Amino acid sequence: MRRNSYVFAILALSLLLIFPLFAAKKSSYVVSSFARYVQIPGATPVGSETCATCHADVTNNFRHAYHAQQGLECEACHGPGSLHVQGGGDIAKIISFSHRAAGDANGVCLSCHAKDERLRNWVTGPHASNAGAAPNATRPIPTPSPHRRKKQVSI
Repeated sequence: MRRNSYVFAILALSLLLIFPLFAAKKSSYVVSSFARYVQIPGATPVGSETCATCHADVTNNFRHAYHAQQGLECEACHGPGSLHVQGGGDIAKIISFSHRAAGDANGVCLSCHAKDERLRNWVTGPHASNAGAAPNATRPIPTPSPHRRKKQVSI
C-alpha cells in the first residue's frame, strides 16, 4: 500500500515537471501559426490617420471600443494597409472580417489572444459562444439602455 503511494507520488511529480516543457513548445507553435492571419505579403503599415481619411465613421466609433482603449490601431487587426490604399480601397488587399470565414476571422483575433495568459480568455467566455465567430471588435463598449436600468422605487 505504501509502495503504491510512492509510485503515484513519483509519477505525479514527473508529470508536473515534464508537462510545462511540452506546453511551452505547443504555445509558441500556436502563436506562430496564427500570425499568418494578419500578414499581407508586400504591404507596409500606413497608420490609422490614413485609414481615417476614408473610414472616418469607423475610426470615430472605434476610439470608444475596448481594443482601442488597449492601444490597438486599425492595422493590428486588418493588416498593413499600403496595398489597400494604393488599390483605391480594394477590399481584396486588406483583412476584411465581413468577407472572411469564421475560422479565418478568429485566426486574426488569436494572433494576439493566443500570446499570453491575460489575453487567452478569448477562447472561453462570450467570444467562444458567438456561433464560432468573434463579435465585432470595432464596436464601442455598450452602455446600458435607460429602459433596461433598474428603476428606483421611492417609499
